[in-house]
Amino acid sequence: SKPSFARASREWQNFFVNGRPIRSGLLAVMLERPYAGRLPMNRHPLAAIHIELDPQYVDVNVHPRKAEVRFFQERAIYGAVQQAVERALRDFPFLEWNAMGNAAGYATASVPYEWPFANVPDAAVSVPYEWPFANVPESAFGALREAQAEYRAGTWRALGQIHNTYLLAQTSDGFVIVDQHAAQEQIFFERLTARTAQDLTGKNSTSQPSAPITLMPNEAARVNAHVKEYRALGVDIEPFGANTFRVNALPEFVKLSAREALDVLALEHAAYRALEGDALRDKLASKLACVSALKAGDALTLEQQQNLLNELLQIYSPATCPHGRPTFVSVTLAELEQRFLRR
Repeated sequence: SKPSFARASREWQNFFVNGRPIRSGLLAVMLERPYAGRLPMNRHPLAAIHIELDPQYVDVNVHPRKAEVRFFQERAIYGAVQQAVERALRDFPFLEWNAMGNAAGYATASVPYEWPFANVPDAAVSVPYEWPFANVPESAFGALREAQAEYRAGTWRALGQIHNTYLLAQTSDGFVIVDQHAAQEQIFFERLTARTAQDLTGKNSTSQPSAPITLMPNEAARVNAHVKEYRALGVDIEPFGANTFRVNALPEFVKLSAREALDVLALEHAAYRALEGDALRDKLASKLACVSALKAGDALTLEQQQNLLNELLQIYSPATCPHGRPTFVSVTLAELEQRFLRR
């Protein structure tokens, strides 16, 4: 969309790979980078991005509902999206900022540009948007081959921590800096969404059922109506009287008490009370993973750093956390040599 036509959320951004609708936090980042300086803060462009490539270079088996994919050549795909958007926006001006840091208007564009969608009425895209493919059967999308792609990331060797927040690791062609919180958050999220409740609670952090936990009536009603989604996360919960519950088990990596965990989930549930089924489960999983993951400032031994890197490289979608933030940034030897004027 034109920089002058934006929304307060990313719900109007749609991505398709070989005809299959997907969700991708990193693609959204690549889409929005060229808009930097052209959009006010906290505004997001509208987009429909269609990516077509050989099916053998994409793995669709990385998400329980195949809403995410993994690219064999991720950097090339993400770079191509960013470059395509940059070309489309090349003649749109940057915002001018006033002394208060607010957008004061658009600078004058140096070259006239005719927007290809100028004749599309705004009303055509003004209807509130919901994920349109949630109830579409998987058989409706046959464009991608379902076989598991033979894709494995290379080995990363832990070198140390930066400010007890980021991990520095050597790779086969350079180095990466890993956000330790985002990395472990994604690891926990995939454990919560890809395994059965029995898998998650095989080793549980509550050896005995919790004491009865009482919630507010509206919170209790929501939990009662969605006990299945809670149990799908490995939160073995059961009603125990009026507005009261007992937690029999939690996933082994959750270090919160049963009371703390239920309070966190109930608050998140209230924020997404309109969701049902897997969509609700994913939101609850994202929150539980976030509060259970390492925090900025947590010191790790070199062995713990290496273990975290190894786990990250084994999961299906290591590039972003559940909220769409990158888990790592990479720098190649070629980039280093250019920076040091060695080539």
